[in-house]
Amino acid sequence: MASGNRPERRDIYANMAGTLHLFRRNLSGSSPVYQANITEVSNTFVKLFEKEDGLEEFLIAIAGLDDAVAESVLHDLGQTGNVVLEGVPLKESAAMAAGMIAVKSEF
Repeated sequence: MASGNRPERRDIYANMAGTLHLFRRNLSGSSPVYQANITEVSNTFVKLFEKEDGLEEFLIAIAGLDDAVAESVLHDLGQTGNVVLEGVPLKESAAMAAGMIAVKSEF
């Protein structure tokens, strides 16, 4: 706690929910590549996946989705190439441990 019983900034934002954007990128002559962006507060965390398996594991272990929701998201991603999920709980330490790269956001 900061002086005056006011929480420090890092305590307020430690477990904020973010927005998860998933994209399927079809590069010519290769299998699709998947990109996951999680934006929360003033950070965006980004990771690329070469296989759907790794993305499914990420959705369950890092994004906190249950198996059925993760499966549905992957189906929608396969159909549309783009999925957005609001309210994804994210801890910065978990994102970094999962190999995501932090990029400062300006919005």
